[in-house]
Amino acid sequence: MRVLKRKTYMRAIFNSYVGSILTCYFRHLGGVFQEAGIIVTSENRKEIDKIIQRVVGTEGKHCPEVWAEVKKCIKENNSEFVEELKSAWKNREQRFTHCLHVKSENGEVRLRKTLRIYSDGGARGNPGPAAIAFLITTEQNHILTKSSLYIGTHTNNQAEYLALILALETAAALKPDEIVCHTDSELVAKQLRGEFAVRDKNLKQLWQRTRELEKMFQEVRYVNVLRTDSHIQEADRLVNIALDKEQVK
Repeated sequence: MRVLKRKTYMRAIFNSYVGSILTCYFRHLGGVFQEAGIIVTSENRKEIDKIIQRVVGTEGKHCPEVWAEVKKCIKENNSEFVEELKSAWKNREQRFTHCLHVKSENGEVRLRKTLRIYSDGGARGNPGPAAIAFLITTEQNHILTKSSLYIGTHTNNQAEYLALILALETAAALKPDEIVCHTDSELVAKQLRGEFAVRDKNLKQLWQRTRELEKMFQEVRYVNVLRTDSHIQEADRLVNIALDKEQVK
């Protein structure tokens, strides 16, 4: 029994170590991903890792070896590495373009319209003075609109939901077929994906409002992204500007 516990403990330590390597590995490449137009999410991390391994020629090797080769490529020719990564990611996306067409009401076939939402909400105190912000972009990361709003006293989680709700209401006017919602709130993303239960009565009301708004689109997806995502950082900046303006009144 003691030996088994020790093995379990060592396995946990190993997994934690590998996880920390992966975290650092991607954290250091934030600028590279931004230049290549790649948005890292919990869902596509493994796929991006495989693409990087193909680019640097380290397929099947462990993370420290991959990271060492990536650093070498960046040092030798950063722009070339970015271009190769960008090309590999673009080719990956193009494999799915044949599935991205829809038939309009008059029977014409047109390109499926997908928009991305990046929303953020924050409160200074929990609850406390709160503000929300969002950006709506095309699939090519062109910003179509962005906005922020002071919302009074709320909790952080309420603010996260309210930011998403305002973004969905705004996006509906643009008439997309699909919306991909990006948030750095793991709670919100998992509750809307059905992975977490919604027990708080106030959040339940906001969750229900979000579900109602989903009916305005053919498909809605929720993605939990890192706080280092450039669009999330911009939304966070807008949140703080709104809070600062209210504070000086």
